[in-house]
Amino acid sequence: MKIEIDFKNKRQYLIGAAVAFVLSVVIAIIPALCGFSLVGNHADFSWFSLLYDFLLYLLVIGPVEEFVFRVYLQDVFVSFLEKNKWLGVVIASFLFGLWHIINGNIVQVLFTFGIGLVFGFAKYKIKDCGYIGIAFRHGLYDFLNSLVRMFIF
Repeated sequence: MKIEIDFKNKRQYLIGAAVAFVLSVVIAIIPALCGFSLVGNHADFSWFSLLYDFLLYLLVIGPVEEFVFRVYLQDVFVSFLEKNKWLGVVIASFLFGLWHIINGNIVQVLFTFGIGLVFGFAKYKIKDCGYIGIAFRHGLYDFLNSLVRMFIF
């Protein structure tokens, strides 16, 4: 298990933000503008909710889930499956999706599996994208979805 913490590497934040914004547009904003939501029900705006969601997603959910599913599980599976390393990303993403059954139903699992694939292959393939960058990307993606629930849907 290798945790790379490099706060000075601005490239990882730009990559993380780009991935988060693209996923949020595709999965949250476009469906909301079409009249339905893939990210949950409408939430009323309050400054407390906004600050709470920001801190929760960027300081807790993103870092914890990325540590468990990308840094630990994905790295273990990728190192174990030396001939088919991509399969390690798929297995970790499947477990990430399955973890999200607590949020809903099988559709939630499938969407989160797809998001996990994007997150996993981004970590696996993009140079200079360490733990801080992937935790930031995940937290930002979740926070952007909460903004969509508050302001668009």
